[in-house]
Amino acid sequence: MRHIWSLVAGVIIAPLAWFLIAFGQAAMTEKVTLSSSEPDFLFGGLLLIGVGLILGLIGSVRTSPVGALVAAVLYIGTTVYILLSPSSASSLFGDTKLVGNYEVVLSTPLHSGVLAVVGGTLLVAVFSPARWRGDKAPADPNAWTPPPPAPAWTPPSVSTPTSGTGSDRSS
Repeated sequence: MRHIWSLVAGVIIAPLAWFLIAFGQAAMTEKVTLSSSEPDFLFGGLLLIGVGLILGLIGSVRTSPVGALVAAVLYIGTTVYILLSPSSASSLFGDTKLVGNYEVVLSTPLHSGVLAVVGGTLLVAVFSPARWRGDKAPADPNAWTPPPPAPAWTPPSVSTPTSGTGSDRSS
């Protein structure tokens, strides 16, 4: 069941994150020069940080790696597609959508390489051995365990010689 919920999260989050990355990039490039940063630039930057945190969640949650795998395959697959066939990929993803005052182009994250970087990061997270164990993994029998604690130290008993006849001396 944990794989199904992770798959659903990946199927929903991956396209939504792609759109929000394109939206954030559109906001960051709107009316921005090197000498000034408009509120649009800050809004786009905060939006990209939020998307990074959301993608970090599906990349780091230990329950199932399926959602991260779906997002990684989508992002890396479309990046390979735009590398192999740039004209058809640009026509497929290059439509401009007007969202508020921003012209959002879905191919912008592909052309800038952002989706390739995010896809590669999610792919590395998929192959982390801890991801495949789940929450209730049995303990590794070959794992190092600390030695048992030493017994408490007690001072040795000391016997004192008795003063007396000195029978053990030879005369």
